Amino acid sequence: MNKRLSMRILSVVWLAVLAILGAYSIDSSVWVRPHLSFLKSAANNRDTINVASYIYGKTPLVWLGEIKNPDNAFIHLKLRFHTDNTEGNPNVFQTAPVNRGMRMEISGSTAAIIVPDLSVPGDLKGLTLTTALKIGQWYTLEVEALNGAYVSVKLDGKKVVDYASVGLSMETSQLLVGGGFDASRVFRGQMEDISITKGNVPQSWHLFFSSISNRGILIFSFVCIFIVVMVRMVNVGILTNLLMPHRISNMAMIGLVLIQMLLLLILPAYRNVVIVYLFLFLIGINQYILFTPTFLKERFSYFVLVPLNGLLQLSVLGAYLVGFSIKIKLLVPALLCISLIAYLLNFKLNRDKFVSMYAEMKEDYSIALIGYTLVITPIILCLIFPVLLTEYSTSPYRLGPDMASYAKMAQYLLDGGTWAEANLRAGEFAGMSPGDINRYSDATMSWPLMYYFRWGLTAFQAAVTTITFSKHSFETAFISMALPYIFTCGLVLIWLRRQMGLGGVAAILGAVAFAFNPNILNLWYEGFYGNSYALGFFIPILYMFLHFRSKEKYAVGDITKSISFSSILFAASLLSYAEGVVFVLAAFMIILFIVDSLMSKSINWTPYLIVLSSACIGVLIVLPCGFIVEWAVLAIKQLTQEGGNGYAQPLWAFPNEILGFPNIYLNTSVEHTGKLLHRTNLSLVYSCIISVLVLYSIFVYFRKRRREENVLYMASILMVAVSACFVYYKSPNNNYTYMKMYVFHLPLLFIIFWGSLHIVFEKHFTKFFNLDSKWLHLFVAMPIVISGMVYIIQYKEESISIEKFRIELHSEIKQLNFDNVVMYPIFINKGNPNKDILYRDMYPAVLPTPWMIPSLWSSGHWKDKPYYKNFMSHKVYLFIEKESSHSYVVQNGEVVFQNQCCLIIDSGKIIRDGIKSEDNSIDFDVYTHSIKEFVGKGV
Repeated sequence: MNKRLSMRILSVVWLAVLAILGAYSIDSSVWVRPHLSFLKSAANNRDTINVASYIYGKTPLVWLGEIKNPDNAFIHLKLRFHTDNTEGNPNVFQTAPVNRGMRMEISGSTAAIIVPDLSVPGDLKGLTLTTALKIGQWYTLEVEALNGAYVSVKLDGKKVVDYASVGLSMETSQLLVGGGFDASRVFRGQMEDISITKGNVPQSWHLFFSSISNRGILIFSFVCIFIVVMVRMVNVGILTNLLMPHRISNMAMIGLVLIQMLLLLILPAYRNVVIVYLFLFLIGINQYILFTPTFLKERFSYFVLVPLNGLLQLSVLGAYLVGFSIKIKLLVPALLCISLIAYLLNFKLNRDKFVSMYAEMKEDYSIALIGYTLVITPIILCLIFPVLLTEYSTSPYRLGPDMASYAKMAQYLLDGGTWAEANLRAGEFAGMSPGDINRYSDATMSWPLMYYFRWGLTAFQAAVTTITFSKHSFETAFISMALPYIFTCGLVLIWLRRQMGLGGVAAILGAVAFAFNPNILNLWYEGFYGNSYALGFFIPILYMFLHFRSKEKYAVGDITKSISFSSILFAASLLSYAEGVVFVLAAFMIILFIVDSLMSKSINWTPYLIVLSSACIGVLIVLPCGFIVEWAVLAIKQLTQEGGNGYAQPLWAFPNEILGFPNIYLNTSVEHTGKLLHRTNLSLVYSCIISVLVLYSIFVYFRKRRREENVLYMASILMVAVSACFVYYKSPNNNYTYMKMYVFHLPLLFIIFWGSLHIVFEKHFTKFFNLDSKWLHLFVAMPIVISGMVYIIQYKEESISIEKFRIELHSEIKQLNFDNVVMYPIFINKGNPNKDILYRDMYPAVLPTPWMIPSLWSSGHWKDKPYYKNFMSHKVYLFIEKESSHSYVVQNGEVVFQNQCCLIIDSGKIIRDGIKSEDNSIDFDVYTHSIKEFVGKGV
């Protein structure tokens, strides 16, 4: 058979398989939302019914008929209601009795939609509308639901539920308003303006839109790439000529520059990324020339390694300023002055190296500009998409609370705080265990700096806030992590190109696929900033180990520079994420040595001695900061006393999920945070098939390429496998430690897998096709990139951007005195759990006072705790974020601050006034008597 024809046939088959597997690995609920309007308009047999008011005890329950065929049943219910009594779980409406239909149920101050969903444990899904329902207050309710698709609810005009699932399966035999479940749960209150639109969406429309939105997008993406690649519309020779510097016209260069200028002008988030990159590049050149080993300095690698050196320098110097209680605002001027002096010395003492690098940059700038504009810029724009289109600098927020803590620490330093001042609070925490400190932090949002040791990261975020002229670290917290993330991907590219020996196209495809791996994205997006920040620091250490592991002769200069460079990497890692060095890298080196001893005839001691000596020097660099012993004590206590776990991840990741083929975070939500999710049979089969193929590919690599450096990859795989077994044995319901372990190793795991594709192609495909392995790399990269884009889009839809007025509140209240004050938030966050998390974590960083979080200020958390007494005499201030439909009357309190958006009131009470003597719990209503809220018509 003709090789060209065979290749095309195989490509079509391969694309179809990828499309089908990719489509089924992605829940169609992600894509159904954009088509809700189409589905609604397509409903047939529609009836619109308007009925009279319902008054408990005076009118009967309101019968709204039925939908005889529940398949693809659609309802749109509107009404206004107020309740007079919430005891006994009264129901507002139902679509069928008991748990067979959808209903709205009230329990105390909580209102929720209960709906059958076959895709969740128990086959029943609860959707919270509000946790602050008030007796006697009027509410407007609007419910839309489509069987097998979605439930959408608005309360007082605000969308409080937007849930999509193919498992929704409600019966529609008894549409009833005023009751539900059974006769005992009648609604006691009043309803008016009741109307319902009901019917069925045609099967063809339902299937068409749900399938075209999910599978169609994937197939269309593959087909488009297939057309471009297979028809070869772009001739390789033309592209080669385009990339020759002497053939690039001045007009083309001007055009590329204008494109960049336009992007910088209209996209604040992108502009900030570029500003930070240029700053890091400027301060990193000297260290790059002095300490970076020669074998790392290949063409174009300095675009990653120079700013990486700047990042290391900033981390170490910034941590020194924190450790010696020097104002962090001096960091940027100090770095610029040091860089200027070092430039002058370098130009005098290392003139040849300095001039050589400048000449190389001058020669490469045109090619670099093309590659940057056409490849790197789109990647950056995709990665920062959650904040890309905002008109102001900000950070988004979804599930992970850590971003607010990092921003709080950076802003504390920017506001003039120091470690010495923070240590003055040490008496508050005397005798506390790490668990007590964590609970204290959760309940008051007052994490003390003296128990926070990721100073290098905080110094970097403070510097980013300074050089971008931002007013608060919340403006740049999210985008500050873009460059450490991109540097990690760049280091993966260098590794694939140099150590794996892949061609330029295959290596670039690997770096792009790694960049869009949902596991790495989740690390950044959900606030695991310490891990994400320092991950790139470990890669050069292992790269240098691998280099010397495979060499028999070494240049003395390379050994010296490698030790110097690795020492700085170790120091920056210890100052930014010491847990990775001590608990992961150290253990990994021990496992690596054991594997090496078993597999090798003799041990090459040089790479081990380089790593060990670098680690020792790194510790010596860190010692003057004065925190290493305190960190070690706290970390050991955290592990031994608290177990060291965080919240559980959605799934125990299979090999294919670790590498990013499916997005395991697809079904995460506030309700599912910290919970293991159940796999469908289809996803289990899919994961097993792809995982077997992945493992086979790696097996072929080890069998065909018996290189000495393979011990590094084998040790990495072994450590992840052992950790999975150990963690599952110790805690089968909490896989957090397993997630952190495989994420730490993910660069190595991905590199070995990506390199194995070349061997697999040579073994199985070369004899049929006159092509190289880049085609296989392309086809494998596509589902990973699409999976990453799905993650980014979902995050964009579900996250909440911190609005400008909330950030500006920080500068507006600077002049106020909040000493001995506890802030209590009221009249906000109604029915939106995402906003609950946002306000709880974000506002304490803007208003740096202790906060009273009601769910954690209970007798169970506070009784007999020594720090409970610390707040007994603190004044209680009420914090209110105003709502347009509400008015507020201060009855017996004092307005401390107010603007168009927020109101802060001195309640006139202290904490002791709300304490119940019988159980030491708190009556929060005592503090709110000073303010009254009015909601409703004419108020």
